Amino acid sequence: MEKTPKRILIVDDDIEIIWYLEKLLTRFGYESENAASGSVALEKMKFNKYDLVLLDIYLPDMLGTDLMLRMNESKLKYPVIILSAHEDVHLAVETTKLGAFDYLVKPVDEERLGLVIRNLLEKMQLENKVAVLTNQLNARETQEEIVTEDEAFMKIIKTAKEIADFEVSAMIFGESGTGKELIARAIHNNSRRKNGPFVVIDCATLPDNLVESELFGHEKGSFTNAIDTRIGRFEMANGGSIFLDEIGNLSLNVQTKLLHVLQEKTIIRVGGKQNINLDVRIITATNINLNEAVKKNIFRDDLLQRINEFYIELPPLRERGDDIRLLSNYFLLNYNIKFNKNVKTIDDEVVDVFYSYSWPGNVRELQNTIKHSLLMASSSINKACLPKNLLYRVEAEKHDITTVDIINNDSEEIKSLKSVSGEAKAFSEKTAIIKALKKFKWNKVKVAKALMIDYKTLHNKIREYEL
Repeated sequence: MEKTPKRILIVDDDIEIIWYLEKLLTRFGYESENAASGSVALEKMKFNKYDLVLLDIYLPDMLGTDLMLRMNESKLKYPVIILSAHEDVHLAVETTKLGAFDYLVKPVDEERLGLVIRNLLEKMQLENKVAVLTNQLNARETQEEIVTEDEAFMKIIKTAKEIADFEVSAMIFGESGTGKELIARAIHNNSRRKNGPFVVIDCATLPDNLVESELFGHEKGSFTNAIDTRIGRFEMANGGSIFLDEIGNLSLNVQTKLLHVLQEKTIIRVGGKQNINLDVRIITATNINLNEAVKKNIFRDDLLQRINEFYIELPPLRERGDDIRLLSNYFLLNYNIKFNKNVKTIDDEVVDVFYSYSWPGNVRELQNTIKHSLLMASSSINKACLPKNLLYRVEAEKHDITTVDIINNDSEEIKSLKSVSGEAKAFSEKTAIIKALKKFKWNKVKVAKALMIDYKTLHNKIREYEL
């Protein structure tokens, strides 16, 4: 396949220099564009992709160093070579600190410029390869990070591995931070596709105007700024699995196109005409009730049937018993190694706080809490090490539970004895369940036994009282 020429942006206000550099770059086998000011260059960099920037130090509206600062602020990470008519050591040092690869003085020696450009492009290519390999390594390490002793969660992992070799589309439901991607990876890594790619897409973060391009790719020139042909995530996943996280965020228009892809097992790039065959397993995840979304006409029922051939529901962390302590110690060990610390224990008072908290952010929130606390700790994590916002939320939850007053004595509303009795009963039941859940650290088997009710009744009560 023919390689796409590298694209270089020339930022200079001297027309003769631009003309000269463009001819030189063409001779070297590169494509080029130009910008006569820093502000024009910034706009071009925001909406186009370049492999390298040749930057004059004195521009009509700003210094080249100012442009580099703005590039850093806007997270425009383009490699830069400075071209200046002045040999200035201080400027050379300053631009190097800002990330410039080299500082060349005009008139530039053609051979030297060609060598510097080639070296920089080779360096960037090597760094990109290293980044890809690092991501692959992290992905393989991530698959082992399902840490649990909770029986219900272990059954889910076992089920995920058992269905891995059956080519069914799996849908994983769970709150944010419960480990949906880990389960998706477990399915992929235990299937016949394990040596193929595993491509992750967070549908919640896809820009509306680029969703189709991200998913299905686009042809060069198919829309403004489509400067190259680009393959989409589905094409990248060919021979492997694709994980669509938070699929409920896709628009109805994209849902329709996704349904067609799943039915026909082909895609057409944006602006393209050719069908591209696909061999991809689809795994999806959501933290919203898609059946309710179907009723509200914001999700297609036929698409839901396609992606929900096997349903997996993940429990929130607060329902995973002693996993809170287990995961806390696991993260403590990992971050001790990562940050070269020697924090040995987590104080009992901290463990009590952890078990009294509902963890709306689940495992991810616990992980971030341990990271923060370990950085604040010396020999052990105590209450003073915890993030202040976490302690505020714990107190707020405690306040909500202990000050609930179902029978409002100040109300002038007269209620029937039957309704008052029902409210009092609900309040007593809720209080008793909360106390038992705290005492047995959300071990629902023990809680049900202590309250002398069956597990299903307890589960229904927890849902009823929104605990």
